[in-house]
Amino acid sequence: MANMGLTDLALVNPVYENTEAAHALARSAVGIMDQARICRSLEEAVADAHLVVGTTRRFGRGRLEVDRVDSFMPGLRALPEDRVVAFVFGSEAEGLLMEEIRRCDRLITIPADPAYESLNLAQAALLVLWEYRRSVMLDDWDESRQRRGVRMDVPVDQSLPAGRMERLVQKWEPILWESKFLLPHRKRHSLAQVRRAFRLVATDESGWQVLMALGDKIRFRLGIHQSQQPAGEQEPADAKTMQRARQRVQRRERIHTIQERLRAADHSGDQELSPRDDATQLEE
Repeated sequence: MANMGLTDLALVNPVYENTEAAHALARSAVGIMDQARICRSLEEAVADAHLVVGTTRRFGRGRLEVDRVDSFMPGLRALPEDRVVAFVFGSEAEGLLMEEIRRCDRLITIPADPAYESLNLAQAALLVLWEYRRSVMLDDWDESRQRRGVRMDVPVDQSLPAGRMERLVQKWEPILWESKFLLPHRKRHSLAQVRRAFRLVATDESGWQVLMALGDKIRFRLGIHQSQQPAGEQEPADAKTMQRARQRVQRRERIHTIQERLRAADHSGDQELSPRDDATQLEE
């Protein structure tokens, strides 16, 4: 109930006695349990409700017509805000009794698989209350929460399985370390972005092969050693490969720094670095 933004719980002749265990299961929603109304009958529990909606998986036998929960809920949006709707659930073992069914104004059902239609009480309550929230209450949802990340709409129709996409990411990961696109403190986030970007491009086998071949070419130019296995069957890049890539980047940065200092010294006439010092540092 707390997940769905509802708090008014009424229990008719509850049989549980171990309140400590019940509180442990409720966790952060224990306030709803503590404030629940304990009633002696269904009539008392729904006395202030304008519409009483029962839940069932049974049909016929003098019952009201039963609506699917997903088709019934949107109609509740037309009700005035001061109208109270009560959803009634039966016991775990038996569901609602016939006399309780007759007290309901409408009946709804969850269209489960006919081979196994029975749901336990917690599952049924969650599904019904979610449909109510989705149909009636989601106007209070802050849609800006959905837009705080990078927007990448990966196509739903993906012809390549996730395993092949993962091999593509493994192919490119050393390249991303070499280019400093990947940083240790943002590795997981950055790889997730790369994975989604590849999904946008490699939507079929031909796109996947192009990116794999491009990765091979770039790795060759950067001197990143390939496995001796056939193309497309390389092992994932290990920690030593990543370390070698980082060391190459650091080495190139040191060489670039020394070269910049030499150029600056030539312009200023400063003899801070001798040719011998230069050669020694470059070798290091």
